[in-house]
Parts: sequence; C-alpha cells; structure tokens
Amino acid sequence: MLTTRREFTAAGLTQYPAGPELEQLQDRLVRDKEAGTGNNLTRAANEDQNANARGNDPDLVLDGVANELQPVDWAARRREYEDSTIDWIRLRNYARRVAAELSARTEGEVPAPHVLSSRYWTQKRTGRGIEFIDEARYLYILDPDGELTVEYSSWEEICERGTSYRPAAGNVRRGSFGDSDVMLFDFAPHYYQRRDGDLFVSTNRDPSKKLLVHAKGVGLLNALNQLIQST
Repeated sequence: MLTTRREFTAAGLTQYPAGPELEQLQDRLVRDKEAGTGNNLTRAANEDQNANARGNDPDLVLDGVANELQPVDWAARRREYEDSTIDWIRLRNYARRVAAELSARTEGEVPAPHVLSSRYWTQKRTGRGIEFIDEARYLYILDPDGELTVEYSSWEEICERGTSYRPAAGNVRRGSFGDSDVMLFDFAPHYYQRRDGDLFVSTNRDPSKKLLVHAKGVGLLNALNQLIQST
C-alpha cells in the first residue's frame, strides 16, 4: 500500500488525498500496478497540477519527484500518445460518477446538462449590401445521466439594412461521442480565419497540432475533472 506522502510523490502524484479518496486511490494504484497499466485519472489530475505550476506554459512539466519544472520531451510524449488507446470503460464510468455528483449537489432541482466544450464555424458572404451568414455550433455535453453527447446545430442568417433574420429553421442533431470527439480534447483548438474577396470564414472547430496530454482520452478526463471542481 502507498501510505506516506513520499510514496505518493514517488508514484508521480502532486497532491496527497485523504479519507475515502485516499483508500480509493490506494486500491486503484495497486490494481493498476498488478495489471501493469498507468492510472489515467491520477495522471489527468496531475495534468491540471502541471498547468497551474507552469503558469500555462505548455513546454514545461512538473517533476513529481524533484518538484521542479522540466522541459517537455515532445517527441517522446507524442510517441506515448500515439501508442495509447482510449479507455472507454474508464471514461464512461468517470462521466457517470461526475454526473451523479453534480446532480446530488442540486437535489430538488431538475438536473441540467453541462457543456464540456463548444466549437464554432462561421462563413459570411456579402453582395449588393446584403450579408449571408452560415453558422454551425458544436456542443460537447455531459448529460444528467452521465452520457457523453455531441450536439450539432446549424442555421443561416441574412443581414440587410441593419436587420437580420433567418429565412428557414435551423438544423439540430445529437449523437454519442466517438473516438474523434474524445481526442478533440487532447489538443488545443485551431483558431482559423480566412478572407477571400467577399467570403470570410472563421472557426475553431478542428484541433491544432498542439498536443496537451500524454494519452488518448486524458483531455476529456481533465475536462470532466475541471467541471466538477468549478461547478
């Protein structure tokens, strides 16, 4: 069993838990050690600690043993990431646990969905004093029952002489998270703008090449962890 602060630090932890959380973490670390696997939830928590310690500098990481900021070996981290797989069982279990805790905090109220992330795509076309705007929104949602859902909505607006209106009803679709949706959280958003004559496009829909975590799915674990801490 890991029972001292030194042992937890040697295990790569930067926070020392207590009470039931300590017992659960001890059991999980032992199970992971016996199975020869890492602890994504623990490492996900450390990602947040790293971000706080480095002042949002993505090129530094907190060494849990030396307690110093060290440069990230991005080539090694990328290899580690590419060799990893999404642990869907752990993700779904943690999502349900977070949803249950959030619902318990609002006892007596109707549980509401929580937005983990939102992305957009906008295209504007102008001609003869009229602006045509095509909009799309992507919401990555934790439902009250713990399901992870993507909601896509799109619509068109027309702006003429200072007045805007929608000529038709928009389109809304909902679906479950897939691999690409999970991995979207592992990278920083790619903010993109382009103007070509009367056409203007702006979006952060796609991921950038900037990898934020060490393994697939850890970005979503971090988002769930941040949600429960900030709600």
